[in-house]
Amino acid sequence: MECGCDMYLDQPELYDEQIRRAAKPYLCVECREVIQKGESHLYSSCLFDGLWSHWRTCKACKRIGNDLCGGCWEVGGLWSAIGMSPRFPLDEQSAG
Repeated sequence: MECGCDMYLDQPELYDEQIRRAAKPYLCVECREVIQKGESHLYSSCLFDGLWSHWRTCKACKRIGNDLCGGCWEVGGLWSAIGMSPRFPLDEQSAG
């Protein structure tokens, strides 16, 4: 498993996390499941090399990342970091 805060050499200039309630459906950056309107989720923002990035993580992926990676993993890389592969519903639709 390759995750944990000690694996990062460069740190963002600014970083913020907030638990938000979805105003509309969003996709989780990790599992790509839909975060339904009204569901709480983790909203993260960071400023790195002068560029802002924002992403949303569902409650399940946040819990898995906290439990297995100590809360630190590469954005969008949680499942590969823990050596697993989630089911991607959008991949199945596009393969249709």
